[in-house]
Amino acid sequence: MTTSIELLRNNPTEEIGIYIHIPFCIKKCQYCDFLSVPINGVIQDNYIVSLINELGNNPFQNPVKSIYLGGGTPSLLKPNQINTIIIHVNKLFKPISPEITIEVNPDDISETWIKEIKDIGVNRVSIGIQTFFDDELEYLGRRHNAKRAIDACKIISNYFDNWSLDLIFGIPFQTKERWKENLRTAVELSPSHISTYNLTFEKGTPLYEKKLKDKPDDDFCLDLYKYAEIYLNSNDYEHYEISNFAKKNYQCIHNLIYWHNEYYLGIGTGAFSFLGNLRCANISTIDEYIKYPGKKEEMDYLSDNEIKLETLIQHFRLSEGIHKKSYFNRFSTHIEADFGSALNNLIEKGFLEYNEGIYKPTAKGFYLNNEIGRQLIDCIR
Repeated sequence: MTTSIELLRNNPTEEIGIYIHIPFCIKKCQYCDFLSVPINGVIQDNYIVSLINELGNNPFQNPVKSIYLGGGTPSLLKPNQINTIIIHVNKLFKPISPEITIEVNPDDISETWIKEIKDIGVNRVSIGIQTFFDDELEYLGRRHNAKRAIDACKIISNYFDNWSLDLIFGIPFQTKERWKENLRTAVELSPSHISTYNLTFEKGTPLYEKKLKDKPDDDFCLDLYKYAEIYLNSNDYEHYEISNFAKKNYQCIHNLIYWHNEYYLGIGTGAFSFLGNLRCANISTIDEYIKYPGKKEEMDYLSDNEIKLETLIQHFRLSEGIHKKSYFNRFSTHIEADFGSALNNLIEKGFLEYNEGIYKPTAKGFYLNNEIGRQLIDCIR
């Protein structure tokens, strides 16, 4: 039985990020296909104990540069529960001034709670706003209203310089003027980071059945996306990843681990890990996870070519792209030898550009990013 402890022991020196999954929600949003379960009241301590047990008590040598509490709804945690988790991680690993992020919902937080989590050591907050219009929030199945969203952002900004705000575009009946107003409101609140996501209608979600009737036109959604890019860039937010904008020096370190295809450990129910050549996922049911914390339900051994491919696909989600030297330093082979024909073809078609050793996506490559992945996949078949 492979466990998280064994995974770390087999990769003792790799620098990692740690993702901690808190799978509980008071109410599941209409569009959400993440692993989450409903809960009434507070999160029980037995789940926190299982998170601790997944890692054991013996120290590891892995440096940790980020800790990310995601969900689900991590803001349902009590500050002392968050403190227990962070203390245990710090005891076992070699934190290198890690970014410590927690996702929050507007209706869960208070000024006291925010102050307490900052005192504990959390240094970044990501708040799921999605929209500042009440009827759109109701359509999405969110618990908060627009006034509460603004109040929550103001509380966070009083205590954190490093915080992120999520918005969703492409909501049925959302107009371009409403989207502009959402962006204006977000910029006025002055988060250091803004994420903009196109609403997706995923199978198994309540919204999926409404797809054919409600889904906005793709060209209209692209128009909203382009407007966000122009408007946020003009307000000093760098478009550093397809869906993400940040003020200078405020890119999300944890998410950059994913986009650089670096190593991470996922703890908690259904959490994914990537270490060495192994991608795996924890048990996805709460009761089984509590019995067997860290036991892997899925395991996928990746070939060198698969890791190279995923590394390129992820880097081409970033405006920085990838430098041929960094590719060589990681894989001891030249990027042109592995993907030269595909890279040249993508440059010819205007999806990528090359300058001074760096391959990076163009604006077209951002807008039609899936095409980059398809052509790179075809290259290694």
